[in-house]
Amino acid sequence: MGTHDKVKAVLSKLNTYTNNATLNFGDIDVQFLKKYESYLKDDLGNGINTVHSNLKIFRKLFNDAVREEIIDFQNNPFNKYKLKTEKVKMEYLTEDELKLFEDIILDNGSMLDHHRNAYVFSCYAGGIRISDILQLKWKDFDGTNITIEMYKTKEMVSVKLPNKALEIISKYKTNSHNESRKLYFPIS
Repeated sequence: MGTHDKVKAVLSKLNTYTNNATLNFGDIDVQFLKKYESYLKDDLGNGINTVHSNLKIFRKLFNDAVREEIIDFQNNPFNKYKLKTEKVKMEYLTEDELKLFEDIILDNGSMLDHHRNAYVFSCYAGGIRISDILQLKWKDFDGTNITIEMYKTKEMVSVKLPNKALEIISKYKTNSHNESRKLYFPIS
């Protein structure tokens, strides 16, 4: 779902830039990519990593087209046009900042309550991505650890949950017989 929304946003930017013109692979060359990159940075104010993320989608389409023999390798402008990125300093919440989230008074069982619980749980469970949080099932939980296949990397990961994370998921435990199918957090 996240990929769909991202591609939709990238397509919207491209359509605005081209006035909804129909583009073929031959219409996109290094010169087009340079001008489009300038448009994204100068006109839309996108940062280097956002531009990279947008153009990476185009690069994938060209690589797929080469692989499927729709275009020749030498007609892929990404052979000559290199995407740029910059290192980003990751900042993390302090314990005090996370505590502020935990202490917000919300209606018990409200959608905001579930979203906050999922977010705080994620923080305590090692920063598990939302795509993985949404896939969690009770069968992935053995009482102290969760073991899941990460959606993005397909890597199996086991996380020992600290007491705070255990407290959060205990709020969602029921006596249902189908718990191996239920997700921890009823958010959509």
